[in-house]
Amino acid sequence: MDLGSNYDVRVVGIGGMGGVGKTALAKDVFKKISHLFYSAYFISTPTTTQDYPPSQSILKEAFLQIALPKEFQPSRLKSPRLQRMLVVFDDIECSKHFDGGWIRRLFGGGSRIIITSRDEGLLLRHLGVDEIHKVELLNQNEARRLFSKIVFKSDKPMIVYEELTLKALKYADGLPLAIQSVGSSLVDLSVSEWKSVLTKLQTVPDPSVLAVLKKSFDGLTDLQKNAFLDIACCFTGQKIDYIKGILFCRYLFRSFRDMIIESLIEMSLINRSSQKIKIHRILQQLAKLTVQHESPGPGKRSRIWNYEDFRHIMETNTGTDRVQIIVVSNDEEHPQGTTLNIDGLSKLRKLKILIFHNVKFSGNLYDLSNNLKYLSWHKYPLNYLPSNFKPKRLVQLIMPYSSITQLWRDEKKEMKWLENLNLRGSKDLMKIPHFQLLQCLERLDLEGCTSLVQLHPSIAYLKWLKFLNLRNCTNLESIPNELFRKSSLEFLNLAGCSKFAQSLRFKRVILSWSYVRLMGL
Repeated sequence: MDLGSNYDVRVVGIGGMGGVGKTALAKDVFKKISHLFYSAYFISTPTTTQDYPPSQSILKEAFLQIALPKEFQPSRLKSPRLQRMLVVFDDIECSKHFDGGWIRRLFGGGSRIIITSRDEGLLLRHLGVDEIHKVELLNQNEARRLFSKIVFKSDKPMIVYEELTLKALKYADGLPLAIQSVGSSLVDLSVSEWKSVLTKLQTVPDPSVLAVLKKSFDGLTDLQKNAFLDIACCFTGQKIDYIKGILFCRYLFRSFRDMIIESLIEMSLINRSSQKIKIHRILQQLAKLTVQHESPGPGKRSRIWNYEDFRHIMETNTGTDRVQIIVVSNDEEHPQGTTLNIDGLSKLRKLKILIFHNVKFSGNLYDLSNNLKYLSWHKYPLNYLPSNFKPKRLVQLIMPYSSITQLWRDEKKEMKWLENLNLRGSKDLMKIPHFQLLQCLERLDLEGCTSLVQLHPSIAYLKWLKFLNLRNCTNLESIPNELFRKSSLEFLNLAGCSKFAQSLRFKRVILSWSYVRLMGL
């Protein structure tokens, strides 16, 4: 805050997710330094944006409290107040309620303004703060100490509660509000009562904590809400580039996928860690509860991420047009021998994202939604995609280690938006589609397709092809010479293509080494 300077008016923002302690920090700073100023004021924001008409700013109301004349008009003010003042504006949500453009003209030199907000973008772009202090979640030791003081009036938990304390802290995930709320509910309870409370929290979050976090969610636009629910329910912990690919397929706006992720980070709803997206445990609960409240039955919800919910839909054949995303992975809770009947998939006509990993299926697949934009099916069990499936909207088709022999029986399906085709490890694959039907293709991964003998000559005319992986295609005999002249190609892997390597000895191939990496030959 540079308290030693008496010349400038300095504006400092305090950012962070709801419940992390922004207000508590602002109050503590206010208490400690307010005596250094001619006057000091702590202005709390109304609990809802409706409490203030759009034409009336919090700044104006603040100065009415500070006893300026009622006819105060920031636009008519010609000279600043000369006093050195400290003012805290707590929990600013919306630029409509705070006229940041006038703030430096209203105070004398040496004044300090503190603004707390969950939205760092609002602080930077609309309120013009000099610096932002982001309040982080508590680390493990800090969280343990705070929890112990609340529950045990000590810096350490009682030995008999040690293991349960770890479970409580795992749930709170470093959020001070959650630590305080959960801790307060456990004071003076027995071990069995602790277990009951912590078990209930896994499905029914603390309402007071949920209400604070829901305030951030309610302030999002519809597009932001949808993207947040997509990420929180289905893609938490995934790499940023992977999530961007999903969002592009979902909404088909390249700029949107970058903008939306950055806006959610700025609003402290998601965070970036080691090139992955992570979301607080209770925010995930909020997102999943929001989707679950759409309908009592999973077949009428917009997103399915739970194995048991998907199994219920398939077994009862209750899937409807409401389902838009399915992301299901088998895990240790479901034995590897467990199979699901896939007949019910044909009913999900509005499905846009379908991702299966390590799930075993039985039955017949008669059709898939023509609205599919992203299809990822690890170990696809059939030899072909359904004949009735029209993949005109498909952007990514990812089916590694599948049983597929060729995509279509007739090979005449147009996939004009397809950018990524991944069939690696599909040992039975013998043919791939005519490339004139895949004009937007950028990535083609056929590694380990040992039954593939040749590539159709039309591959040389793909304008946007950047990545081609043919590693260990041991029976591949030839690829078109024109492919090596492609200016778009950035990566080519031919390692392990033993038959093709032998044929190169007898063919004249023109290579442009500036953009082609020829590996293993």
